[in-house]
Amino acid sequence: MKASLSIFFTLTFFLFMSCETAEKIESGDATNSIAQQENPGPYECNLTDLGINQSLGSPTSITEAIELINALPRPLNIPCFLSALNRPLKVNLTNSGRSAQPAKGNDNPRIFIMNDPLIMSVSVEGGASVLLEFAELTSDQRSIKGELHFPIYEQVIALAAPFERVASESASKCSGCHIQESKVTYPGYSGDVYESLAMKPMNGQKITVSNFKLESYKCDMLQEIDYRCHMIYGIFNHGEVVHEDFPIAMLTFFDSFGL
Repeated sequence: MKASLSIFFTLTFFLFMSCETAEKIESGDATNSIAQQENPGPYECNLTDLGINQSLGSPTSITEAIELINALPRPLNIPCFLSALNRPLKVNLTNSGRSAQPAKGNDNPRIFIMNDPLIMSVSVEGGASVLLEFAELTSDQRSIKGELHFPIYEQVIALAAPFERVASESASKCSGCHIQESKVTYPGYSGDVYESLAMKPMNGQKITVSNFKLESYKCDMLQEIDYRCHMIYGIFNHGEVVHEDFPIAMLTFFDSFGL
């Protein structure tokens, strides 16, 4: 029994270290001011002025998300992308810091945008706040992963871009935390695409929409609006924001230990 517990905690330690390493690779020691320097304006997008189909604002696949990105002005940053999403905006907020895209406490959560079957995620502060992550569900427990780094200067980005960001020679960089990874095909793309276990935050890590909205009011009182506040405004200043649950059958990180 003692030996089994020892093995369990050893595996837990190395899994956490794997995720922690990914976090350091992505966020490093970057500060919010650095993120702002990398994300010049404009911070607002007006889809009406662009004359594009409003349905682009509700992407339900990685392909559709790329179509929306390619329709928006350049340079394109994440606050601009967030403001272009149709409302009501369905989100799930977590204070979990165990991720390559970690939250920085209750005031700076990781934000999951729930456009079933597409889940997109951003963090509002730190080095990872320049990343938009994709998880396109193939079932309630598995998803195809992708990622984009912002700002985007190219007038058109290819569907390959989010997949190439997570690809490596033998596995994706997501595989340290998202187990049971395999290569799959994706419509319109012939390169490497990775599908693996999808995971949701634990119940105790949830943050309510109403509590996080208070950060928007705090931003209103600042003399100079920083990148973090533009991220928050991208969520709250364009219509209704509501909470959306993850699929009941989706596992948490700790649930995955039993697989």
